[in-house]
Amino acid sequence: MRSHFVRVTTLLLLLFAVVLYAAASMATSRITDPTTFTITETLLDKGDDLIISVFQIETRPGTVVRLKADKPLRGDISAAGSGDISKPEMRSIIKFMLFADHVTWKAGATNVLKVQYSLASGGSATTSSTGPMPEGKSLANIIKLTLKPGTYPEGTPVEAFRYNDDTFHLLVEPFKQ
Repeated sequence: MRSHFVRVTTLLLLLFAVVLYAAASMATSRITDPTTFTITETLLDKGDDLIISVFQIETRPGTVVRLKADKPLRGDISAAGSGDISKPEMRSIIKFMLFADHVTWKAGATNVLKVQYSLASGGSATTSSTGPMPEGKSLANIIKLTLKPGTYPEGTPVEAFRYNDDTFHLLVEPFKQ
């Protein structure tokens, strides 16, 4: 159990350091259509009891990435793209990280599910939940990562993941003052 805890803790610390460092940087690539955004994925670990995945969202400066549940008050978060909004051909990078861990302890009755997700771009927004793992269920029954790499039009919700009975979507849209 201790080695699993150390492995997860080390991976989390490394992951958050990478996410915060990379999210603060501005992409230098130029684009042909500034009203689209591109998603790429780095899957760090996925198994029966652990999911760690980082998605890079490249979008134009001045946009906001929102992670919204299909039901109200379920942990919606958002992050704004950084950079000069007068240069929409430039790219801003926002990171979306999903971490899910099913922890069991052979010496006792511990059977816990921890789910955490965040958006980062210079600053970060994070939410998490911890609770008992439903009896007879596996991590794959509780959380399903559905976000796919690709290029999408702004303003179109893209399904990111399902957690219990909730579906979460990424929505990239221009910042509204």
